[in-house]
Parts: sequence; structure tokens; C-alpha cells
Amino acid sequence: MNVSNEKMTEVWNTIVTTTEEAAAREMSQTGTLAWDGFNKKILELLNFKGDAEKAGSDLLYEAWSNPKNFVLFEDVMPALLMLKKHQVVIACASNENGGLNNFFAHFKIDHFFDYMIISE
Repeated sequence: MNVSNEKMTEVWNTIVTTTEEAAAREMSQTGTLAWDGFNKKILELLNFKGDAEKAGSDLLYEAWSNPKNFVLFEDVMPALLMLKKHQVVIACASNENGGLNNFFAHFKIDHFFDYMIISE
């Protein structure tokens, strides 16, 4: 799908101003992710042909699952190095799934952690 920056800005502004509260209400009532509603609405406003709800959910999952879409804060590595230098036991407790291991490996920080606890 080819979309201009201007069209994306227009669609994003429409989403933010018209669906933010509705998405938050839906999330609290149904337990679905508010972002699923945002993505579905974006695809609808871009005249997506197909199942916008599934495609929006798939896009969100794909974006959050790819560590290349993220960067570490510049102070993470120095902090981890300093903690290890002082032999501090480092643990990660997260409500993320097993994909978190991919992030740690991608950023080459997995070896700093003595324990990983995930909710999956």
C-alpha cells in the first residue's frame, strides 16, 4: 500500500481526535487492545480492501515483534556494564511473552541478565 506522508498525517490526526476515547472505552469494556482499534480505523480511512480488524491486529503484532523497530536508550549499556562490574545480580520481570528473548539477543544484552521472568 503506497500512501503519501500528507495522507498519513491527515489520517493520524483524524484517528487521534476521533477515536482515542472510544478505543480506551472499548479496551476497558472488552479487554481488546486500544491499538487494535487505532490500526483498524487507520486502515479503513486509507481505504484498505480486506479485513481491517485482522490486518490492523497483524500489523500491530508484527511491529511490536520486530526488535529492529526499537532502539535502546543510550544509558542502558553503560548502566548494565556498571552493574555487572560491581557484580550486581540483574533480573528482568516482564508481562511480555517469550519474544522478549529476541529483543535481548538483538541488542546483545541478554548475557547481562541472571534471571528472566516473563508472564507467558
